[in-house]
This record gives sequence, C-alpha cells and structure tokens, in this order.
Amino acid sequence: MNYLNIDHLIVVAFLLITLIIGFRAGSGIKDMKEYALANREFGTIALVFTFLATQIGGHFVIHRTALIYIHGIIWVVVPALVGIQILLITFLVAPYMVHFRKCLTMGDIMKSLYGPYSGVITGIIGFISIICLIGAELTALGRISESVLGIKATLGIIVGGLVFSGYTAHGGIKSVTATDVFQFLVLAAGIPAIAYVAVSAAGGLEAIFTQLPAAKLQIVDHERFTRYLPGFFTTAFLPLGLSSPIIIQRLLVAKNSRQLRDQFLAVGAFSFVLPFVLMLIALSAVVLYPTIKGNQAVVQIIHNLLPVGLKGLAMASLVGVAMSTLDSQLHTAGLTLVHDVIKPLCDLRKVEIQELRWVRWTTFLVSIISIFLALYARSGTQLVQVVIALMPPTLMFPILAGIMGLAVDRRSFYVATAVTIISFVTAKLCLPIPYAHLALPINITVNGLVFFGMHLIQNGKFVMAKRAEPTPSIWGDWVDDLWDSSSAGKLPFYQRILTYSERTVNKHGAPYALFGSFLAINFLVPYFFFSYSFLAYEWLVFGLRWTGIVMCILLIAKDQWAKILRPFFPTFWHVTLLYCLPFMSTVMFLLTKGSTEWLVNVTIAIFFLILL
Repeated sequence: MNYLNIDHLIVVAFLLITLIIGFRAGSGIKDMKEYALANREFGTIALVFTFLATQIGGHFVIHRTALIYIHGIIWVVVPALVGIQILLITFLVAPYMVHFRKCLTMGDIMKSLYGPYSGVITGIIGFISIICLIGAELTALGRISESVLGIKATLGIIVGGLVFSGYTAHGGIKSVTATDVFQFLVLAAGIPAIAYVAVSAAGGLEAIFTQLPAAKLQIVDHERFTRYLPGFFTTAFLPLGLSSPIIIQRLLVAKNSRQLRDQFLAVGAFSFVLPFVLMLIALSAVVLYPTIKGNQAVVQIIHNLLPVGLKGLAMASLVGVAMSTLDSQLHTAGLTLVHDVIKPLCDLRKVEIQELRWVRWTTFLVSIISIFLALYARSGTQLVQVVIALMPPTLMFPILAGIMGLAVDRRSFYVATAVTIISFVTAKLCLPIPYAHLALPINITVNGLVFFGMHLIQNGKFVMAKRAEPTPSIWGDWVDDLWDSSSAGKLPFYQRILTYSERTVNKHGAPYALFGSFLAINFLVPYFFFSYSFLAYEWLVFGLRWTGIVMCILLIAKDQWAKILRPFFPTFWHVTLLYCLPFMSTVMFLLTKGSTEWLVNVTIAIFFLILL
C-alpha cells in the first residue's frame, strides 16, 4: 500500500498538529491544581468540545454503527437516552458542585463525604475501570488503523498509545482540552461528511427506508425489545455517568454552576444529534453493502465512496475520536492512581512525594500497561462490560446522595459496597446467559436499597447535611436577564434589544472570530453545508450565501469597527448567529423540498445554535 498518498499525509499532518497543540498548550504547569483543573480557566465552548470529544470514542462510533447495522434503529434509542441522563445531571448535580470547589478528583469528593479510606477505595475502583476503558479504546484504535489506514493493528496500538501519552503526561488537562477542541472540529467535519456521502450513494433517505428490511425499523415490536428495556430505563433515568471519574473531572473543571449548566445543556442537545448521524451511516450501509459484517460499515463507505482528500479527513476524524477519548482517560487514570491512592497511603505513613512528578511518570506508565492490555485483550467490548458491571452499581448512589446533600456516613458506603460486590458475583455465577443483561439493574437496585436502607435505619428518616453556603439556583442568571430586560420597559424597543444583547454577550461571551471564520469558509466553499444539486434558485442561494459571508467578515473585523458602531456589535452578533444557522438552514431545507442533505444540516445547525 502507498502510504505517501494525499489521504495518509492528511492523517500524518493531523497527528503532528495534535502533538504540537498538546505540547504547546501544556507548557509551564506549576502545580497539581493547574495540572488537574487548569485553574478553571476554560471557556464554555472549550469544555463542551472536550466533553464531547471524550465521550465519542472510536469504539463508540464503530461499535454503535455496527449495532444499528445488525439490529436496526432500536440501537439509536440507547445513545439518544444518554441525553436525558445528561439533563438529569444538569438539574440534579450541577448546582451542588459549588460545595466541592477544593476537590481535584472523584476520590477527593468521596473522601470529603465518607472519609479517607473511602477515597482510596473509590480511586482503586476508578483506576481499574479506566484502565479497562483505555484498553478497549486502544483496541478500537488498532482496528481503525488496520481497516482504514492499512497499518497493522499492533503497530497502530503502540504508536497511538505513545503519541497521546506524551502530551497528556506533559500538560495534563490543558493539553487534553486543547487537543480535544481540535479533534472535535475534525470530527464535526468528518463524521457528517461520511453520512452525507453514504446517504447520497444509497439514493436518499426515502430510497433507504423503502429498501430496508422491516425488522431494521422495529422498536417496540422488536424481538429483543424486552431484553433491551431494562437497559433503556437505567440509561435514561439514572445518572450512571456520575460513577465515572472522567465525567466527575469535567464537573470539577467548570468555573461555576452557570458554566456547568450551559456545558451540560449543550452536551445533552448533541447527544440527540449524534445517534441520528450514525443511524444514517448504518442504514445506508445496510442498503449499499447488505452482506458485510456490521463493524465494517464505516470502513466500506470510507474506502469505496469518499473521494481523495475527503477520505483523508474521514480517516483523520476516526483516529481523532479514538485519541480524544484516550488522552482524557489516561489523564484521569494517572491522576486517580497518584492523587487518590498513592498519595493518601504515603501520607498515612508520613512519606512525602512530589505529586506532580509522580502523576506525570505514572501517566506514562499507565499508557504502557494499557498498550499491553490492548494487545492481549480478546475484545474491547468485554473490557467495557467489565467497567459497566463495576462502577455504576458501587459508586452511583453514594456519590449522588453525597453531592445532593444527604447526611451520609462511611458505614452506609462500606456495607452497600460489600453487598453490591456479593450481588455482582452471585449474578455472574447464577444468572442464565439469556438473563445476564439483568445483572446491572439488579446490582444497582441492591446497592440503592442497602445504602438508603442503612441511612433510614440509623436516622429514622432522610436527613440532609448542613452546608456552610447556600446552593445557587441553576437558572438564576437567566431569570435575572429576563427580569432586567423587562424592567427596562420604559426604554424604546430597539434600545431594550441592544441592552439585552450587550448584557448577555458580556456575561456569556461571543466567539465571533472562530464562528465567523468557520461559517465564512463554509459559505464560500460549497462543501457539506452548502452543496446542492438544483439550479432553479441558484441566484437566490448565491445572494444568501454572500450575505452570510459579508456578515461573517464583519464579525471577524470587529476591532476595525468605528466607535460609533461598536455599541451595536452584540446585537449584530446575535443577528448573524440567527441568519447563518437557523435561517439559512431552514431556507435551504425548503428550497430543496426537504432533502436528506439539508435534514442533516438542520440538525447540526440546531446543535450549534444551542451551543452558541
């Protein structure tokens, strides 16, 4: 295979840029707080991008697409329900994180709630779980390297593992976040491009649904619906993510509850968008390649349908989604092992260690261990199943109750953890294979009954802890904005609009340069947002696009605005945002008579509108 072609060079350039960004962003780290949380200096958009890049791993894209290909759209439901789980965390947990501002990790939170040994136990469980996740993701990276890049899986695992471990160990969360933002932007271009090309090759959305076997479109009447139903309920209505040290780390990085709310609302919105895009890829593959294996769906589309250049972008996006998850997992693994396990045990023996140096070297060592685990693991899915069986049943209820303010104690945690482990082993040994999927909801139920039962036995009722400061309202600033704008009722209408825009831009920020640059390029170069196959409205579309280009250029040139015009900039930012996203997407969707291409574009535009 020729590895010096344009597509492979695009992937090499992507890796080099990732390394440069990672090492530059992580320079000058002085202490553990900066290494773990970057002193909480990130903006909301950076936090959203790094969270999404972390959650959308290579294993997720390949495995989820394969499940939809094999079992049908019923597997679109599960990832979509994760959006409900994210919203639950937004409402139930985000306001209370203000009480844990001094914590660096999940172990710190558990230590503050249940004592030092509980922090160590949490650290051990978390570390084992993350190691399994890293192994699974490296396994996926190996498969991507072999099937997409034509490189042996072993070489892909080793090189990929060493590449992301270098900048992660060097710069901590700063390097991870900076590279995640870059990788997410590549992902946001590559994955929708794969979906668009696949749907077009299959003849459009209507042609796909008319050619699909009826079994692929079943949900409630699906033969496995009763088997999947317990998983649907636990995924949607229980905040399982709180048992993950990686998600807790993202909760702790936010500046305040408002930023945390905005971050998770944007993530929740995107959680409904991504399954739809993956569904388009999988169902197109069913029509185009009905006899292949499910995990080859994305690979076949990339190799057979994408042109030169776009194929390289798609290849880079798949490598990027794997790396963006790996670096976050590795950062949390090293931090968890040293800060939550090694340092507390050393403190008990009165042994001093240079924690920052230990974390860096441990992070690199963890990557080596994970590489060996991935090389000898039979299946990444089996490693993920170990994590699912271990973390949520033991940690979800204790940390949820503690964060929300229940007066918890260590005995409830210890007893519930011991009983849950017994329940896990019993379910593993006694449940017949057809009922093995019931183990997770059974273990979670056992943990919840024992944990809250112990609390009721000791207190006779549910008792809330007394906290030094009140919990802020998650909607407070939005209510203030509405109240302030309505209280200015004596002002002229246009002046009220200007005042409201100025207040919201000052409070929430406006990434006008990034937004203007990105949209100007998309308006100028008819790529995914503005490719079309009709001529009847060519001049109308031409005029609408150039209007958007001019507005975006004016955003980028903000500093050149005359002083007399600068007070109008916040309102102009909001007008441009509305014009470029919902207005243009809606017009194009109507002009193309509801084409599949613009159905996807409208979905993406809604996500970016919510985010911005």
